[in-house]
Amino acid sequence: MRNGWGIAAMIIGCLGGAWAQCGGTLIWSDEFNGTSLNTSNWTYDNLTIEVRAENMGGRSFTSGKIHTNGKFSQTYGRFEASVRLSNGAGLWPAFWMLPTVNNWPTTGEIDILEFRGDMLNRVSGTLHYGNPWPQNQNDGSDYYHPVNDLHTTFHTYAVEWEPGEIRWYFDNIRYKTETQTPNTLNPPSNNANTWPWTTPYYIILNQAVGGWFTGVTVPANVIINKGTIEFDYVRVYDMTPSAGTQAPYFGTPSTLPGTIQAENFDRGCADAAYADQELANQGGQYRQEEVDIETCSDAGGGYNVGYINANEWLEYTVNATSGGLYNIDFRVAAQTAGGRIRMEIDGISMGTVNIPATGGWQNWQTVTLSSVSIGAGNHLVRMFFEAGNFNFNSFGTSLVTLSNDWLIAELHAQTLTWMSSETGLFQLQMLEHGSWKTVATVEAQDQHQQVYYWEQQPSLPIRIVQIMAEGNTIFSNILLPAEKQWYASPNPCRDILVVQGAEQELEWTTLLGVSVEVPYIQQGEVRSYTTSKLAPGVYILSSADHTMRVLKE
Repeated sequence: MRNGWGIAAMIIGCLGGAWAQCGGTLIWSDEFNGTSLNTSNWTYDNLTIEVRAENMGGRSFTSGKIHTNGKFSQTYGRFEASVRLSNGAGLWPAFWMLPTVNNWPTTGEIDILEFRGDMLNRVSGTLHYGNPWPQNQNDGSDYYHPVNDLHTTFHTYAVEWEPGEIRWYFDNIRYKTETQTPNTLNPPSNNANTWPWTTPYYIILNQAVGGWFTGVTVPANVIINKGTIEFDYVRVYDMTPSAGTQAPYFGTPSTLPGTIQAENFDRGCADAAYADQELANQGGQYRQEEVDIETCSDAGGGYNVGYINANEWLEYTVNATSGGLYNIDFRVAAQTAGGRIRMEIDGISMGTVNIPATGGWQNWQTVTLSSVSIGAGNHLVRMFFEAGNFNFNSFGTSLVTLSNDWLIAELHAQTLTWMSSETGLFQLQMLEHGSWKTVATVEAQDQHQQVYYWEQQPSLPIRIVQIMAEGNTIFSNILLPAEKQWYASPNPCRDILVVQGAEQELEWTTLLGVSVEVPYIQQGEVRSYTTSKLAPGVYILSSADHTMRVLKE
């Protein structure tokens, strides 16, 4: 943002409540709840409260701005404001940042929001860098809102600034990303400091009048239709995971058995509730996250998740009213075969389904993952897309009855027994470092009951996988060798989590891998963790050979 001829009016006041987002913990804000500016946060630079086409200091318009230099600055974080913009040719409202040690442009500039007052649906985000003027450089991108309401409706504008990466958002829709490695600046910096955004920056709010950005270079051509820029709030968050970054879409877990629509994945942050490779919702429907959602023609209408790429995923908080074996029916559509979904429950793979060619993006078929073991209570279900190029509408869950394929196993010391609805080929698998590995293959010797003797008692979770004649797979319940495997309850927990059999060290981490210290009391093989002060969310509790997810309510 470079200054035009002057600054028009700003109205600053409280118009709404807090908006839950993914920026972490709130570390600084101004909610503008009074009738005057908080001078502990801001410094005036000749601020006016209305636009005046008047001569002052040899200029055609009064000018000014407010900033936090000397009062607040921050390296990294989410910088966010709710703004209703001005309207008129030549108006240039902006929300931007400069470093506290400023040698523009070599020390950098971050423009969070720039708006050209006669283009009522376009906003811009830009970085400035490079050698001193006139060799200075910039890299900017525009976001086009489908409605011309930026001057009549409050919208949220933000950047998330982390080491080596800066992301721009409009109403939580990401529309621009810049990275240090690989360096995505276009053009590349012509200065030795190729990524200057590593030092404290302060915040600037202003509204210039005229200048190259507005396309108005003659004062007589300025047209002021709405001369005010209005700020509901300005907030700054750190980038640590915040409490409540993941929650059921409708506030309470989806119920099993039942059908869950794919688009109703959990609310929350990227990499906590979902992962998607695009910068915005390519389908433009239903939700504002990057997940691609479009209108669906399947029975019941509604929406489906589309534009699916490999390594994307969606997570759902569910509650199983009854424990047991479930069949999972996926409603999918694809032009060609090759897509694949892996279903995980509480971090453990339950198996995969392959997506067939259904004859079109809206020609829907059902593919089934049979006999998935789900215990009663709350769980986190992740649908991980191992291969993409298909659409996903819903997944239905139903308890297995005797008329379906089923596989039930028991472990007694070194003896593993299981019963299945059909004979066939069975794989015995162990969970090692979060992945299931086949350790033995057994061909059925009896119509129903099978027996396998381990050379020594297993010390890791085990399960049995049956390979059916048609190529489908059935999974048994998961077996924990209780004598050598710790386990924790209650899960979900609130004030306390009791771990039994925990003689070894256990580590708490967030889903992003950040270590968390949780106090505990050890009594023999029983360890009682005090979780009352732990922020709500999902945590990983792990030892050298066992990992589980813990949901803190």
